[in-house]
Parts: sequence; C-alpha cells; structure tokens
Amino acid sequence: MSKKLLIRLHLDRIRANLAKEDGREWSADDVRRWLVEAGFTPTDAGWLVDEPNLGQLDPSEVAAVEDAP
Repeated sequence: MSKKLLIRLHLDRIRANLAKEDGREWSADDVRRWLVEAGFTPTDAGWLVDEPNLGQLDPSEVAAVEDAP
C-alpha cells in the first residue's frame, strides 16, 4: 500500500512548467484539474497524494511534504 503524503505546492511554477511543455497558457483551474486527474486530492491544508504520484512533479514545484495525518 502506498504511503499518503500531504504536500503544499507552488501552483505558479506548475502552471509555468505545463505551459512550457504544452505550448499554451494554463489557467489556475486547468492546473487544478490536471492535478486531480494525476491523482492529487485538494484539501484545506494542501494536496493529498500517494507517494509514487509525487514523482510527476518537478521538485521545484513542491513547497513542503509531510506524512498525511
């Protein structure tokens, strides 16, 4: 079973990196939708994710990581 993590993200960095890869502008809603489709779950404290899915992000996009409560 995968370990659950609570992470805080730099959404602006994710947005910029996705735009660079995709060649189009990404809205904040587009980024949130992409995160959900990639297995991330929004919470009041950040985003919940299974540890293996964290690898989809560039380390510069992650502000903090801790074990989920």
